[in-house]
Amino acid sequence: MARALALSVSFAVVCVTACGKRGAPSTAGPLRVDDAWARRADSGATGGVYLRLTNTDTADVVITAVTAPESPAAALHESSEHDGMVHMNPRASVRIARDSTLVMAPGGLHIMLPDLTRAVEGRDSVLVTLMLGDGRTVRAVARVRTL
Repeated sequence: MARALALSVSFAVVCVTACGKRGAPSTAGPLRVDDAWARRADSGATGGVYLRLTNTDTADVVITAVTAPESPAAALHESSEHDGMVHMNPRASVRIARDSTLVMAPGGLHIMLPDLTRAVEGRDSVLVTLMLGDGRTVRAVARVRTL
């Protein structure tokens, strides 16, 4: 009995570790999340989360909000350049068409994490929850990566 429990715990640890590795996809409801990563940032600073979302649903999916335990004001943002200046623009929502992929990357659409409650660095990870227009949620674990 004790050996079976130990084997079960070991298997669970291997599964959690494998699923959390960079590039390891996870399917959460209508979206498949790939290559989720976070930018290193100090406590009190602003961080960013980037990922690739593939809509596996039969209809469009709309992300209406995001949350993260480390940032009380996590939000969807998009960087754009006008007249040689880079601007950050909040996005109220993001639509992902059915059978398509949306990439959130530096210099474009991303999840902004202002006022971090702790430093995000080294081998840390950040949990983000995407709220969808139909009430469903999708969670992603973003590992810290240096650029």
